[in-house]
Amino acid sequence: MRAFLLAGAGLLLFACDAPRRTVHLFLWGEYISKDVLVAFEKETGIRVEESNFENEDNMLAKLQQPGAHYDLVVASNEMIPTLVREKLLGKLDRASVPNLKHLEARFVKPPYDPAGERTVPYMWGTLGIAYNSEKVESDGSTWGIMWDARYKGKISMFDQPTLSIGAALQYKGLPMASRDDAQLNVAKEALLSQKELLHGYSNDEFKAYLQDGRVWVAMAWNGDAARVARQKASIRYAIPKEGSAIWVDNLCVLTKPCDSAAAHAFLDYVMRPEVNAKIAEEIAFATCNAAARAHLPAEMLENRTIYPDEETLKRCEFRADVGEDIKKYRRLWDEVKGN
Repeated sequence: MRAFLLAGAGLLLFACDAPRRTVHLFLWGEYISKDVLVAFEKETGIRVEESNFENEDNMLAKLQQPGAHYDLVVASNEMIPTLVREKLLGKLDRASVPNLKHLEARFVKPPYDPAGERTVPYMWGTLGIAYNSEKVESDGSTWGIMWDARYKGKISMFDQPTLSIGAALQYKGLPMASRDDAQLNVAKEALLSQKELLHGYSNDEFKAYLQDGRVWVAMAWNGDAARVARQKASIRYAIPKEGSAIWVDNLCVLTKPCDSAAAHAFLDYVMRPEVNAKIAEEIAFATCNAAARAHLPAEMLENRTIYPDEETLKRCEFRADVGEDIKKYRRLWDEVKGN
């Protein structure tokens, strides 16, 4: 046992004491500009090692593994309370990130981080429906389209419990973050009835499926829908009339970064308006950096898939943290997928 512990400690020590300064970044795939990473390393000499997760449950599980080593993570507003409860997030040294001054006012002290001490709001957007307007006989503005038998075999749902269960709840006119057992059972029955209509459950794959025609209707993040539409003009995006989620993804320092100064240097670099704009334009998501917008093309700022108007946003809300009831969601999701 002693030899094992020493070996484990040696591996961790090696990770933290590598001869070259490194920031270990953990985020969604295709969610940062590779050119920005190269430019940061050229300017600072600090290398960024990027790792990706498939969904936030997967991210949390990896962060909880003994010996896991990441310095910065991208986490949604919904995941922040869980990461704090699990003691996985450290606190920002705000003095080391002077470019935080460029944040849009509504993101300075958001409800999921009211002291503004743990998060650097990165990108924001909505959850909705991407659809092929050449194949679908509606404007996609209802969750009901995900249960429409006319599109059997051409529908894709997210493989993420809170999101797909939330969509089923709203489809049935119920709160998207319900913790009520009876309401969750209604969602479960709806999802079970939907299974025969699905192409399948996916997270990133739906983008390729929309592109090549395997899927006509997909649960989607707005920015992903916008990126697919750049390549396939028939792709549209809608926020359901029943309501949906607005989300904010945040850059966060983990509890014990190997090089806190390097991690904060990266945060400050990413918050430079021109750098942040380059990322936002490439990944096609709305930025939380107000000053960055001056560097974005008008066609992006005017794209209502990326920047919805205020009237549309009234149908959206931050998902409430379901706390320990997340176990109910995971159990329900396992039951849906297992049948």
